[in-house]
Amino acid sequence: PLDPKIINNSLFSATSNRSLALVYVNPDANPDDRNSEQNVLFEFDISSSHHDKESFSRRPFADVSHLSQFDSEEETLFMIGTNFRFNRESIHYNAE
Repeated sequence: PLDPKIINNSLFSATSNRSLALVYVNPDANPDDRNSEQNVLFEFDISSSHHDKESFSRRPFADVSHLSQFDSEEETLFMIGTNFRFNRESIHYNAE
């Protein structure tokens, strides 16, 4: 079977600062309560090795750290329609 993929439908940003990302994850969420809101932490491996020069120059993300109001944000902006593929073996529940 094909690996699952997510295609975002809006602009969104992410940080490469894991400790900052964990600030936004609710440590009090009950993962066993299917009716409660759950937060998800995604880790991206962004690599140019799978792209030729032309497609890499049109990459749908950019490091915008230099534009951030906060120096420690280490922010990357992802464009609408960015495709994220992940393999099933890399999915971990309740992992730090």
